[in-house]
Amino acid sequence: MCLIALAYDPLASDQLIVTANRDEFHARPTTSANFWTDQPSILAGRDLQGGGTWMGVDRSGRFAALTNYTEPTPDPLPQTTRGDLITQFLVGEQSAKAYMTSLAHTAHDYRGFNLLLMDDEGLYYFNNRLKLHQRLEPGTYALSNRYLDCDWPKVKRTREALSQCVQSSAPLNLEALCDIMQAKGDGRPHSQPFITDDLYGTRATTAIIISADSNVHLLEKNYLESGKPGPVSAYSFPVVSRQDRG
Repeated sequence: MCLIALAYDPLASDQLIVTANRDEFHARPTTSANFWTDQPSILAGRDLQGGGTWMGVDRSGRFAALTNYTEPTPDPLPQTTRGDLITQFLVGEQSAKAYMTSLAHTAHDYRGFNLLLMDDEGLYYFNNRLKLHQRLEPGTYALSNRYLDCDWPKVKRTREALSQCVQSSAPLNLEALCDIMQAKGDGRPHSQPFITDDLYGTRATTAIIISADSNVHLLEKNYLESGKPGPVSAYSFPVVSRQDRG
């Protein structure tokens, strides 16, 4: 199970605010957030088993995130890795809208997924099982392994917590965004944002702020078995347009 909450307002001082937990088996090989050597414009963690990623940004300020969509009976394992969807968008030339439109023709090649994409034209949401493809209005959203803003307790509570954090008079910072994702559950199914276990649990908490003054800030805290603290990655960089990058 993974969980993402984000606040989007292209007219605000912080255009995009993201906080997210990635839950995965601890044995699955992964690298923490970094600029990839083979795709140096991408800042993201990397799934070394599948080769893709679950969330990332690029130097032009584009953002992408993915969660698996829970299905009662998953399709037989396809050849196409869902994590490649983010890589293809971040290295490609298509706008978020155009990429999602083209994806509709190949979405059946993948197991169920949710995809969030943002560029300078807007924020978009795609679900290949429900065949949803929509541009999102400014607001606060949360996504786990069902559909956007579903009624799971942790989805509702995390969205509300982010909304309160954004509206607070206190200065917004990456540490505060990470703190949102440390909440414990109340015993109900799908109520626990942060999972601690020796085999499967929260592997990373990532906070991202993309500001109106064209700067990207990222903080990622990684975790080992039973929630023990692991490596921390922190990056800040100015957005560079694709034309200026050459």
